[in-house]
Amino acid sequence: MPMERMRYFAQLYQQGDETLSERRAVLLDHAAQLEKRRAALDRCAELLAYKLKRYDELAKRAS
Repeated sequence: MPMERMRYFAQLYQQGDETLSERRAVLLDHAAQLEKRRAALDRCAELLAYKLKRYDELAKRAS
């Protein structure tokens, strides 16, 4: 979570329980952003695994 968003969350927290729903919304947004990042990293990991497998195949042919 970006520092600015963390500060905003802390301000909401200091305001008490009347901000519970807004704080929950901030956390849900953060969870969604993390899921997007996870999906992007998963795609990168899959591509890297493919490339490594391909290099292994090429190395076997060369030897």
